[in-house]
Amino acid sequence: MKDVALLIGWLLLGVQTLDAQVLKPSRKIATVNVQGVTRVSVDRLGNFYFVLGDGAIVKYDPDGKELARYTASQTTPLTLLEAWNPLRVFAYYRDRQEYRTLDRFLTEQAVAPLDPAFAIDPYLMCPSIDNNGWILDTSDLSLKKVNLSGAIVMLDFMLKLSGVPESPEFVHMREYQNMVFLLDRKSGLYVLNNIGKQIDFIEAVGVNAFAFSGEDLYYQEGDRLRFIDLYTKETHEVQLEGIPLFTLATDERLVVVREKEAVFYEFANP
Repeated sequence: MKDVALLIGWLLLGVQTLDAQVLKPSRKIATVNVQGVTRVSVDRLGNFYFVLGDGAIVKYDPDGKELARYTASQTTPLTLLEAWNPLRVFAYYRDRQEYRTLDRFLTEQAVAPLDPAFAIDPYLMCPSIDNNGWILDTSDLSLKKVNLSGAIVMLDFMLKLSGVPESPEFVHMREYQNMVFLLDRKSGLYVLNNIGKQIDFIEAVGVNAFAFSGEDLYYQEGDRLRFIDLYTKETHEVQLEGIPLFTLATDERLVVVREKEAVFYEFANP
């Protein structure tokens, strides 16, 4: 029933207009020195992950203490990092068409090339909730769910996205609450059900990333961090100082990433 309610809620998203509550972070907890962060993620335990310019992945606890560090043997740019499951941190490298999984200590569990039979142009790849994978194939704009252990394409959908620009710039993809969320930097966030059908679109031009905190979808747009409740469609925002590179949130922390530092704040997400 909850999934049905979520689906109905997304279908009604364009009908409901709710005033956004504007919040501010409270006490500063820690500041850590980080250089050239290119990707970020947060796990369900509230730990934060930064990909540095040299390809290293660094894990911090909610108070800004470094817990682990992964240094890749190659400096190939990391395309997508997903750490929601802290026991199986997922990293995709598009240039190498390769994915890696790391344990909670950021030790390599697996390094594997994508089977060429999966996709012609596997532009993005993210984990599915059942430890398989989703692949966006931009050669024909299709979404595929693949069984990684058996090298089998389980599902294959041609995407029919409304409002997609002629030359989209897809930058992030994630499965959450039985849906796949796909972000195009030039237009916004596409919401797909688990059979690849678009059920909503959130206009957000210039947005580089999105994440989830409980039942909230959130993304940074300029100097605001915008939250949308997946069920009620209520929105609230956090006013930021300037325009950071990235901003991450949990129900207790807000982390603001800039050129040379990440600042950890105490935060109460309603």
